[in-house]
Amino acid sequence: MLKSNLKYAEQACQWIMIYMVTNFLSALWYLYLISTADSIFDVLIHNDVNTQYVTRFFSWASTLILVCTAIFFIRWYKTIYHNCYLINRTDRVHSEDMAVAAWFIPIANLIVPLRVMRDAWELGLENAELGTEDRLELERIGGLIGVWWTLWVGFLLLPLVIGLLLFAHDTETLFIDTVFWMIPMICGTILCLTSGLLLIYLISAYTKIEDGLMKAVKTGKLRLLDPIQEKTI
Repeated sequence: MLKSNLKYAEQACQWIMIYMVTNFLSALWYLYLISTADSIFDVLIHNDVNTQYVTRFFSWASTLILVCTAIFFIRWYKTIYHNCYLINRTDRVHSEDMAVAAWFIPIANLIVPLRVMRDAWELGLENAELGTEDRLELERIGGLIGVWWTLWVGFLLLPLVIGLLLFAHDTETLFIDTVFWMIPMICGTILCLTSGLLLIYLISAYTKIEDGLMKAVKTGKLRLLDPIQEKTI
């Protein structure tokens, strides 16, 4: 039978929000340090003990919260994948473990998660018992999956862009230019906040699809795989 995913959705949204707030506060702190420094070296090698403590706190907090956010999101993501392919096994390309592992495999992590999200959305809409207005609204919201993914990939690739710029230009000059470091910091914060808000919006909207799937199963309009077939997936 379909796994209940509402609790996982709520937890994922909460942790995404916590990470967004932490990222925003961290960005404000680093922007403050950069704006009051003569060069990026002053930010990296700061002699004030209190400043070092605050910087380390944000560094560790951001990392730990990101890990927790990833755990809760992937648990929700794995459950929607499991539910969708109890509905339509023939469209299944990857195992559940592979769908999760793809997040940590270079190149695959740029393609597979997006495909899984789109497949889950489309299969859900095809089989859920929904009203006409709700279906049209969810079809429109589903178009935002590509936007969310573009913003998230941009956030991930921003450090690579900075590294390429450092490699292609006079490194010493760029390290002194504090404006150069403020721009990607601001861009990264915007990408993080917008992608996070969109993801929360998508997760919340998908709960309506899951409610429709549960209703379709209860009314007998949707037949799932039998237990024997499920074991062979």
